[in-house]
Amino acid sequence: MLVALVLVAGLTFVSQQKAAGGLNVLLGSHSTDAIERYNPDTGEYLGKLGNVNISNPIGMAIGPDGLLYVASVSNSSIVRFDLETNQYLGVFSSGAINGARGMCFGPGGDIFIPQQNSNIIRINGQTGASMGTFIAAGTAGLSYPQEIIYRDDGMFYVVNNNGPHSVQRFDTNGGFVDVFTNDPGFNTGVSQGMSFSPDGDLYVASSTIDAVLQYDGVSGDFERVFTSGSQTMRPEDMVFLPDGDVLVANWESGYVSRHDGITGDFEGVFASNGRPNILMLASIGPKPALDVMIDIRPGSEPSPINLKSKGSLPVTIYGSDEVDVSQIDLSSLLLQGASPQERGKSGNVASIVDQNGDLILDLNLKFDLEEMDIAPDALELILTGMLLDGTALGGSDEIRIVPSSDGNGLSFVFGDLVAPAIQAQVLPEPATLAMLAIGGVAVVRRRRR
Repeated sequence: MLVALVLVAGLTFVSQQKAAGGLNVLLGSHSTDAIERYNPDTGEYLGKLGNVNISNPIGMAIGPDGLLYVASVSNSSIVRFDLETNQYLGVFSSGAINGARGMCFGPGGDIFIPQQNSNIIRINGQTGASMGTFIAAGTAGLSYPQEIIYRDDGMFYVVNNNGPHSVQRFDTNGGFVDVFTNDPGFNTGVSQGMSFSPDGDLYVASSTIDAVLQYDGVSGDFERVFTSGSQTMRPEDMVFLPDGDVLVANWESGYVSRHDGITGDFEGVFASNGRPNILMLASIGPKPALDVMIDIRPGSEPSPINLKSKGSLPVTIYGSDEVDVSQIDLSSLLLQGASPQERGKSGNVASIVDQNGDLILDLNLKFDLEEMDIAPDALELILTGMLLDGTALGGSDEIRIVPSSDGNGLSFVFGDLVAPAIQAQVLPEPATLAMLAIGGVAVVRRRRR
């Protein structure tokens, strides 16, 4: 039987965990010159991120290193925060930003930032040095870019506030691909932020018509006005909550509004904050332990364990969309205190195969039963370890403790699997018999106490 184990709560970019697990709404404001933290369920104010002021923050993005990067237009700089410790780490890059709004990380880990009334620049994600222009002003009519998103389809999405005020797509070399949004006859006016919903649709905040517009995330076709009216005065950005609601930062209204994620109906003021303009979900606190699915003695449920066995215990760690088993630090793995066994002369401790036929690679290991600390009444065994990047992981599987003897000195042994004992008087001589068991021949051996 496979049982997953959650060890600790912590950092995820968009998560289904509750606020108690560390999930915060991060809000950048021109009025407060800070990144403010709020409880996503109640709107309770939780303080300034890093307890510092950031002059005129206009873009936020989490980097490949797990740090939060914030663009400050007034200081023409990018600063960093450690979300695990809630600490300000100082300036990462300075001098290149000019009236920008929005930022994102690209496929190679570099930073891309729109320059207001101008082009889109590239910042080295390792050093913070400017790499110059990525998309030149005037490319396919690009002017006054206000937001940029890199999506897993391999393209950059850019809000272009020139001409028809559209969302354009560019490839990873900065080449123009197409105009993505398609709403003939419906001029969105000057647009600010945009965001893709969990189901893949694109939402664009239009400050000219005081509305949030929804587009099909594949075709770019206009679907509807998600929300508009007096509750959304000059919307600047939006974020999608785990419960399905949507938060909208409204510059003119001076607050963040909460809306039903299906109907778009206004549900009330989430937080009042002067001039709110950028929103994000992030967790503040220790990095999460990664759930891994493990199977002890694959094929047996629950897995039988003989505490007096001197053999090896086979264990499979299953890969998944979230777990790449090739990134597991094998030296960190412990199963009830035991490390993986080396295999023969090769010294290898594991093999990577598709154990269950799901086309995702799994990890097979063996552990020495004698090295494990297993209580006589144990109902599960627990595996702990880390990924190569330091992320903690954990998993468990149910077991059953089986006897090593029936009181008459007799037991059945299939490798390390001990079968229920049979009374000695019903066992014919000779003491060694051949018997058919689970597709193979099992040897029944008389054992003296």
